[in-house]
Amino acid sequence: YFGVFDIIKKGKNLGPGVEMAAGLRSSLDMRISNEFLAGIRVMVCDNLQFTCDLLARGRHTKHVMDRLPSVILNAVRDLEPYVDKQRDMIETLKSKKISIPNAHHQMVLLASEGIISWGDVKRVSDTFQTENQWGKQLTLWRLCNAVTWNLKNKLEENGGSYSERTAKLTHHLLEVAA
Repeated sequence: YFGVFDIIKKGKNLGPGVEMAAGLRSSLDMRISNEFLAGIRVMVCDNLQFTCDLLARGRHTKHVMDRLPSVILNAVRDLEPYVDKQRDMIETLKSKKISIPNAHHQMVLLASEGIISWGDVKRVSDTFQTENQWGKQLTLWRLCNAVTWNLKNKLEENGGSYSERTAKLTHHLLEVAA
């Protein structure tokens, strides 16, 4: 299973159109443990990006339902500093401008790392250059959203793959911003 729900922190969002979301995931064949993750949702395009800081995990055992609630409760207690960390990450990506040639270079690197497919590079490039819903400036934030916008079908096909790809994307772009 893979479920997503919004987290509301006393009416505070992470920026215009950006809210926190959490996800629960598991698999009946036990390839994925029971997990509780958190990430950001860009409301203007119903986009979702997991930074994939794993907040809670429970192995598939007969006692998982006894243990998982307390593990999730502890994770929820850590959400406030986590939200602050995400706000700082978004501001970093929004403030870092990127040229079109450098953005294309990053897209090639993302494809070589398996974050996007080679067939997605052109679509991501077109989205990055034409969509102004993430701001008019060419920034790493805009590139991040162009990539996750084009990965949306992965969320429907395979939630685990989607969260892993967006986590790698965030890590990659934060390294570029440094």
